Amino acid sequence: MRKGLRKTSTVFLLAVAVVFALVLGFKEIQQDAGVALVSSNTKKVMFEPLMLDSNMENSHIVGLNDPLLLCSNEDRLGLADGYVAYFDWVGSMRVTLLRVAIYDSMEDAGIDSADLFYCDPSTIYKGCKMKFVLCDIVLENIDAEPDPFYGDSGYYNICSFRLAIEGISSTFIPNCSPLSVDYFDGTIPGATPHQLYYYSLDKGEAKQFRLGYFVDEVDLFKPSAFCIGINATPPADVKYQIRFAMTLDMLASRNSRD
Repeated sequence: MRKGLRKTSTVFLLAVAVVFALVLGFKEIQQDAGVALVSSNTKKVMFEPLMLDSNMENSHIVGLNDPLLLCSNEDRLGLADGYVAYFDWVGSMRVTLLRVAIYDSMEDAGIDSADLFYCDPSTIYKGCKMKFVLCDIVLENIDAEPDPFYGDSGYYNICSFRLAIEGISSTFIPNCSPLSVDYFDGTIPGATPHQLYYYSLDKGEAKQFRLGYFVDEVDLFKPSAFCIGINATPPADVKYQIRFAMTLDMLASRNSRD
């Protein structure tokens, strides 16, 4: 089942990437983030230049507990330069990353083995020592509707909310390619196997979700960010990001002391 879920997520992202090719030819931690600049609709937090930010001037970057506006119309202003993240909605949503925690396994994170998304990573990532990164977010629908371009299900797909790690070591993922979702607690009721990543969110509604990602232990010390967008082509894959003011291993150390 787990392999099937990952395949479904990957196929969704790859399929969209093909279409793009055809069309285009993170309060405490936040205080360490740096100097904040205010733009028209997004607080931009300036960090040390990283490969993740190869088009930083036009990126939308905030820190933990800061809201990030995800407006499809604004995003598509980058069409001329091929710098479009793409969302599976028309209109605007707002996301806030509340918490990031690192666990040794799904069980340690309180996820039961009977859960539809449960997975023993050793059966997939052979030879790697994987950690489980759990992200708590609040997602608010301002005025968005599902984009019919991505299907007529009437739902949204959580696969566009991903974890990017600079210089990722995993042999399963291309360098710097955002990691797809391995766990999601907001699946629509009665979902079919192909709908496990679907969620509903009415206009004016806000929901809190938990998303999980398996990360190789050797990658925990590398710069990382929570990214939003379907486009898997750099640098647009990290155009909208919530940056951690410290690496995942530092977060893990802080969480163990709290």
